[in-house]
Amino acid sequence: MGSGTGGSSSSVSLGLSANIKSIGGRYKLDSNGNFGTPSSTGNSQVIYSKNPRKAANRLFNKLAIGAQVEKLKPRGNGQIAKFKDGSHVIFRPKSSHIPTNSPAVEIVLVHPSRPRQKIHFELTRLEAKESK
Repeated sequence: MGSGTGGSSSSVSLGLSANIKSIGGRYKLDSNGNFGTPSSTGNSQVIYSKNPRKAANRLFNKLAIGAQVEKLKPRGNGQIAKFKDGSHVIFRPKSSHIPTNSPAVEIVLVHPSRPRQKIHFELTRLEAKESK
């Protein structure tokens, strides 16, 4: 089963914390357990990719295993994966991040309690230069 929209549950997992641990080797985690590298403002993290939307969606799908996945309301711009313990992951294909409106994944982990983590996915620096 996938983590598609419409209120479906994805495959069985032990929760968001377990999902983070299981994919930590594929994605760069810092010493605080944050994905990517700190942004220039320090308020979020950044993961660079040749295809930011695809990379953000892939991370969301991996983190959402075992959660109830629904469209974001009221506008439906993205998805939210809700875990039974109250933890959740949000995927927005287009964020309000200025100037790029980059895709974003937001992680709220309840057990163990951790600060909210917001990750923006941006073009690698080489691709960004070439697209200008």
